Amino acid sequence: MPQDSTLRPADPADLVHALSYALRWNSRGKPHRLGSELTAYLAAEVLVEHLARAGFVIMQKPPVRDGAKLANSAPLPGGIKEG
Repeated sequence: MPQDSTLRPADPADLVHALSYALRWNSRGKPHRLGSELTAYLAAEVLVEHLARAGFVIMQKPPVRDGAKLANSAPLPGGIKEG
């Protein structure tokens, strides 16, 4: 795997948010049928804490600049529009 000097350790709070979102919404932005937001958030917190205790380091690219949007980004929950 090539080394990328722009990678940085991911902020645990960002990781919890990303995992929680993935547990609540599918790739098309449709909600998963199971659980609630609280359940997804608590599960994400447990996962992040366990990964840290197990010695994993998750790297993240720098944020996208100039307000550019990702082509495959799912809509925000509840029909909220970015903007």
